[in-house]
Amino acid sequence: MEHAESSDYLFHFTKRYESIVSIMTEKFKPFFCVEDISFMVDEKRNITLAYPIVCFCDIPIERHTVHKITYGDYGIGLSKEWGLKNNFSIVNYSFPASLKSSGFRLLVEYYLDNQNRFDDSFKQLFGNPLNILIMTSKPYEGLEFDKKTGKRTNKKVRFYNEREWRYLPLVDQLNWSLSLDDYNGDYNAFLDAFETEQLKIQTKYKLEFKVDDIKIIYLKTEIEKNQLLEEISAQYTESELIKIESIISIN
Repeated sequence: MEHAESSDYLFHFTKRYESIVSIMTEKFKPFFCVEDISFMVDEKRNITLAYPIVCFCDIPIERHTVHKITYGDYGIGLSKEWGLKNNFSIVNYSFPASLKSSGFRLLVEYYLDNQNRFDDSFKQLFGNPLNILIMTSKPYEGLEFDKKTGKRTNKKVRFYNEREWRYLPLVDQLNWSLSLDDYNGDYNAFLDAFETEQLKIQTKYKLEFKVDDIKIIYLKTEIEKNQLLEEISAQYTESELIKIESIISIN
């Protein structure tokens, strides 16, 4: 490890054993993340977006206990070099009153107020980089978002502690996010739309890795360990399976 505040690995946690099987057999699939970005634009706008990403955290192993409570005990850690090679973006954290948010707010407001005047070439030049900034930004802290209901809960979360890195698969495309406004605030229609789009994206865009990129796999029992090795045996060579077995950690 580099030092106590960060890791040489990037970790992806999940609550389901089946998700680890899926990752090991089908690689990482992007999922639409729903974010309320009003905090850095204008809270009166209530801007809710969904965009496809794969999330990781840069947290030392000895500090995983709290993170697992929220995201699950199952996980996989890969080298940070692998993340850099795949052009991961480190999430920017801010709060409404900061100078960073104020400057960002001016850029977003200008684009939103004038986007109908721009042609596609300008949107590609200005809009895409702005989208990337939006999709790699989160509040320092805030209320937890319930993806199922589209509403905030009463639980306050310090997102800054997640030290999140994101894989963004569609940065070369002009329109790669969905907005709740496009569905007239109908959250169920919004949810149905991005789940449909998600399946299309997952078919075409997957985040690949090699066995040597994997540094640790978290499972709960020895039974799951043996089961995983059996379920993925068709995808890997004997030497790769031996390597995978050696890096499985039982929580």
